[in-house]
Amino acid sequence: MGEVRSMLEKNGVLQPEALVLCEKMANLRNDYAHGYGLRPEEDALKAIEWMHCFIDRETNLMRDYVIVDGMLIRKHRETV
Repeated sequence: MGEVRSMLEKNGVLQPEALVLCEKMANLRNDYAHGYGLRPEEDALKAIEWMHCFIDRETNLMRDYVIVDGMLIRKHRETV
């Protein structure tokens, strides 16, 4: 999975925050795949939360828009 994450990062496919979530989920998966996981209920809730954040971050069509007076308006990007 590390190679896949690296390829996605290199090609700018996923947002940096989503890549961090992917790494967390992969590490947690490895803990349980290799018998090191100690808190299955807590970790399952964490994994579900991370997956929800990942999906929301990558598929939220409204992230660049706001509704103003009933109209869909593109947010202004902050300049650095």
